[in-house]
Amino acid sequence: MLGAIIGDIAGSLYEGRPHKSKDFPFFGPGADFTDDTVCTIAVADALLHDKPPADALYQWCTRYPGRGYGGMFARWLRAWQRRPYGSFGNGAAMRVLPVALATLGQTEDAVRAACRAQGHVTHNCKLSDAACECLVFMVQDALRGADKNHLLHNRAYPFIAQYPEFKFRDIRRSSNPSGYVVDTLQAVFQSFFDTDNFRKCLVDTVNRGGDADTTGAIAGMLAGAV
Repeated sequence: MLGAIIGDIAGSLYEGRPHKSKDFPFFGPGADFTDDTVCTIAVADALLHDKPPADALYQWCTRYPGRGYGGMFARWLRAWQRRPYGSFGNGAAMRVLPVALATLGQTEDAVRAACRAQGHVTHNCKLSDAACECLVFMVQDALRGADKNHLLHNRAYPFIAQYPEFKFRDIRRSSNPSGYVVDTLQAVFQSFFDTDNFRKCLVDTVNRGGDADTTGAIAGMLAGAV
C-alpha cells in the first residue's frame, strides 16, 4: 500500500507536465495525496469491513473532496443512483491494489471476481477488467517471491498477447500517458521493467508526465510489491 501512495504523491506535482529530471524530491513543496490514494483506501475499507465498494468509495471521496477526481467519477459521486458508466479510464486499475492483498491465496476465479466487484461500480469495461486482473496477479506473484523476469514472461507477455491494445510503446520518454487505461499501463510497464529499483521506477514514470499521479501510483504498486 505504501508503494502506491508514495507513487501517487511523487507524481502529484507533475500531472500533465513531464519533469525530465532524475533528481527531484518525492515529497517536495506542494506534493500531496490525490484521488488515487483516497480510492485505494476506500477499496481497502470495503474489503476489510465487508462494505459495498460503491458505498466505501462514496464515503471516502466525499470525506476528502477536491483531490483531483475525474469529471465522470465526480458526477457519479453526486448522482442519486450511482451506476457504472462503462469507463475505460485508469480509475479502477489505480485503486485495485487492496484486492491483491485481500485475495492472496485464493483461486484465480475468486481473484477475478473480486477485481470486477470493485471495478464495476464505475468501470464496467473489458479493458479495465483485464488491466485490473493483470496488475493484481503481478502483485500477488511478486509477494510470493517472483522476480521481474517471471512477471514479464508469465504475466505481462501473455496479457499483451490476449489484449494487444496494451503493447509496449516504441516511443519512450516523449510519450505522455493519458487517463486511458491502455496508455497508463503501457507507460507503467515500460518504466517498471526498464528499471531496477523502486526509486528509479517512480522517477522514470513521473518523468513521462501525463496522468503522473496515477501512473506513479500504479508503478509504485508493482515496484513496492517486488
